[in-house]
Amino acid sequence: GILHLHGYWRQPSSVILGQKSYDRILATPQLQDIFRSIWLQWSWLYVGCGSGLDDPNVGKLLRWGRAAFGEAAPRHYFLTQVATARALAARLDKPANLIAVGY
Repeated sequence: GILHLHGYWRQPSSVILGQKSYDRILATPQLQDIFRSIWLQWSWLYVGCGSGLDDPNVGKLLRWGRAAFGEAAPRHYFLTQVATARALAARLDKPANLIAVGY
């Protein structure tokens, strides 16, 4: 399945447009619990999330997984341009379970 973390264009109210949108999502515990539950059940392929770790919502989810599970966390993949993939792979704060895939 596809989970649109930054919203779905056919549902304009779901689209993340700035800090207020991020604040709304980050302040909704039920939504964060859903993200965490799905994150634990399947491997994710992140597409179109910029650098990922700096994204307020995705970064928070990845930091939670790293703190809670460390090396035992499920593998997740981050599809991005080669230069961004290299930079992400070199970051010290990158969770070990996050694999950067460059194109």
